[in-house]
Amino acid sequence: MLTLYKADYNSPIGKIICFCDCDSIIRLLLPCDHEQQTNEYLLKKIGPFKVREANKTALRVCHELELYFNKKLRHFSVQPSFLLGSDFAKMVWEKLLDVPYGKLACYQGVADSCHLKGSRAVGNAIGSNPIPIIVPCHRIIRKNGQLGGFRGGEDAKRTLLHVEGHSFDERLSPSYFL
Repeated sequence: MLTLYKADYNSPIGKIICFCDCDSIIRLLLPCDHEQQTNEYLLKKIGPFKVREANKTALRVCHELELYFNKKLRHFSVQPSFLLGSDFAKMVWEKLLDVPYGKLACYQGVADSCHLKGSRAVGNAIGSNPIPIIVPCHRIIRKNGQLGGFRGGEDAKRTLLHVEGHSFDERLSPSYFL
């Protein structure tokens, strides 16, 4: 039976909960996420598991989130473990890790980097990212400069972009992207 370690962090966007194994982060819950639904989803995806108090990996995630929100961390050291997605989704999530702190990319740009013609499937994969913030789906916006979606909501996405130095302006030209 898999053991997961859980820790909470009270962030500027609300309570964030992380689930880690011994070495990596598996799931990051935003304030809008429901822990019971997550437990049911995890059971379905990874089978039986038990949850214990935070280990050093979970505590490091919380510490790094604190540093991130205080603009003192640009890159998370805890590795994501993509146990919860299809091969396609995992490919997209890996591409998100290539978008640097403080930069923006568009959904179509991510699709292009995956050698795909359309951005809709990429958008769906980005929307199902199990490790937001650390796997920076908040850095992806529409190619017309509009904010686009975020599971945590528009205010949370704006806050995350602000942490990274953006006073988000939806009138940005596409040339602003990576």
